[in-house]
Amino acid sequence: MDVHGGPRCEDEQELFQTPASRPIVVKLPPATARATYATVEVHGGPTYDEQQELFSASTPIVVKHPAATAHSRHGLLWLPAELLDIILAMVTRPSHMVNISQASKKLRDAVYPFLYRNMTLDVSSHRTSTAIEHVCAADSLQHIRTLTISATNPLQHSPSALNVLAFLKRIPVNTIERVRFDVSVSNMSACFELLHDQHPLSSTIRIDKDSDPSSLRDKWFHHQSNVWTSVLCTDTWSNGCLYELMCLINGNPDLLSLELHATSQSGRLNADLLGALMHCKPLCNHPSSTSIDVVEGPCRNKVRNLTLRGGDFGCLAGTVNTTIAQLAQAFDLAGLASLTLRDCEKTTPALQLLANINEPLRLKKLVVLSTTEGREQHSTFFSVLSTLLMRFTGLQTLVISAEAVGLPEVKAVSNHGATLTLLYLDNPVSDGGVYKTHEVRQLVKGCRALEQIALPLQRREVVSPSPPTSEPTLGVLDECDSIEASLAYLATLPRLRTLRILDMPVLPTATRGPYKAAFASFMQGFDTEQAFAQATQSPLSVIAWGRLKYPKHTEQRWWRDIW
Repeated sequence: MDVHGGPRCEDEQELFQTPASRPIVVKLPPATARATYATVEVHGGPTYDEQQELFSASTPIVVKHPAATAHSRHGLLWLPAELLDIILAMVTRPSHMVNISQASKKLRDAVYPFLYRNMTLDVSSHRTSTAIEHVCAADSLQHIRTLTISATNPLQHSPSALNVLAFLKRIPVNTIERVRFDVSVSNMSACFELLHDQHPLSSTIRIDKDSDPSSLRDKWFHHQSNVWTSVLCTDTWSNGCLYELMCLINGNPDLLSLELHATSQSGRLNADLLGALMHCKPLCNHPSSTSIDVVEGPCRNKVRNLTLRGGDFGCLAGTVNTTIAQLAQAFDLAGLASLTLRDCEKTTPALQLLANINEPLRLKKLVVLSTTEGREQHSTFFSVLSTLLMRFTGLQTLVISAEAVGLPEVKAVSNHGATLTLLYLDNPVSDGGVYKTHEVRQLVKGCRALEQIALPLQRREVVSPSPPTSEPTLGVLDECDSIEASLAYLATLPRLRTLRILDMPVLPTATRGPYKAAFASFMQGFDTEQAFAQATQSPLSVIAWGRLKYPKHTEQRWWRDIW
């Protein structure tokens, strides 16, 4: 069980201890003696005695310290010397210890809401039931606002519904705001019914992609209107899957986020699936049935964050793509705040559809990771993207990786310069194209809010007859198309935290010195391709990164901002 929201043990030592500090032991009455920990690990290791120490020490804040090992049953509260002197100056008789005890209770009451506001319950350990008993005995459940039930391997560790249900019953009514299940929910119907009845304000229940899709057929799911986000992952879009999807959409009118995953070629998103979203509803009185009813008119939902993974938006020459037509009617595309097309094929028609919408777009995040654009859209993808970017403003995250020719126009990207903070542009093909130095200068001038950026600056080796011997300055630069000049311009971005140069060439020894000087002026670390591929499963791991490595790694997992 991880209790998030406060400093960890090592941080607490820095907060409560100075070189001149002296320990003071404060014992509270057994009825109120409960220990809180910034991080409580009960899965995968602590013995029963160690758990007793974590949950039954005698002070409201327990800081483990090497000197306090011998006092495992009596935690020590380390105070700064100045604060300790003030306390000791006020203690003139034994009865004053009562005031200290009452002050400790107030400190505990002030700390508990921060420590227990976000709680994660890991159900992978066989000691989970014992740990739940200790936590329930503490005066902490009333402070829980966000609860996550997870497992190391959701497909192998199925939680005990009785343990989770007993834990939820002890939480005061109408206190939970957000619940997330990162485990299989096939046997969690009683838990969902309890949350629906006792915590109606918890409108952010989330069922992640590792959950069992078959559980959506359960009858309890149809009247649960507090499911906010759902990920549906399947190998094939069968009739049964369409039924489960209809249960999700029609049973939860306030659904804000939806991810549709197709994990195989045979299960790619098609017009049948989106048509079911638009025109059909399931027969809720027959959970095992796969039949659907056709309703009149489109069925618009309130989805604001849409992710389509594995879609194919291509069409034959001279025909209209039915998937695109159904997509426009199934969702309010103009009202989307986030759109992600990941592992999709031929996404140009989808972007063209967005560009042709008459209503103003509200997109804040646009991610397009296309596996292929085909010969028809090979040369038109980025021109369509540029047209789309010129239609609206306010984009904060733009991630584009498509096998097409060229890059979006700098003017189109700069149209969102006031708000754009993360920019990732790449075309992993041999004739893709790069941003030249004068284009980089225009991009830097128009996008001053950029914090993270990844661009292809140079794909071919450029060797100057007389390589420069001095570091490039940030002032007036010549207009030669060199990596050094582009890097110097990028260095002037005031908020730039992370830079990735895509498809960086192997520089000759003569030019490596000044190049490293220009690069090291603002970039402290560089990921290796192996580390990047191991840390993420996204398609971005296949893109080549720079070959000049630096030992210091300052920006870890920056790509998490993309998802």
